[in-house]
Amino acid sequence: MPNLKKLSLSNFGFDDVETITMCLNPGLESLRLDHAAMGFERKWSNSQVDALVGKLSQLSHLVSLSLSDIPITDTHARRLLPRFNNQLKCLHLCGDYGYGNPRCPLTDDGVKAIAEYCPSILTVDVDYQDKVGFSGILALVQNCPNLLEIGACGTSLGVEDVSSILRVPNK
Repeated sequence: MPNLKKLSLSNFGFDDVETITMCLNPGLESLRLDHAAMGFERKWSNSQVDALVGKLSQLSHLVSLSLSDIPITDTHARRLLPRFNNQLKCLHLCGDYGYGNPRCPLTDDGVKAIAEYCPSILTVDVDYQDKVGFSGILALVQNCPNLLEIGACGTSLGVEDVSSILRVPNK
């Protein structure tokens, strides 16, 4: 389907990464793979995430990407985000609900990568990434002047952190 611009495969179970990547058209502008499960055990290995990130980095037209509940690490974020040349406008990297969940590996460093490589981003959602906190969210607010929406439920932000972030002046 060469004209396909938007694809949602959320909540699908896949046998392997190749099955997913065969579905990805280079012209995609919007991709949702939220809660996609891998293999019989429905868990992603690091090598499977590496392979997915490698394929995603070839999708040069993406403006919206949603990978909620796929264990994207800081290293994955730093490898993937520069490929989009600051055209990404919406990014969802929500973790799996539950404190201390090993399937939620994103930290402040990964969120800082979003701020560094996607300064024109409008929406960032890192709900339930419990290793994300003040310095990552602050970097978004300080470096992304067009930011309209941040999802940060279930992160390590405290009330004082949120208060400080809300006092950051607009650029």
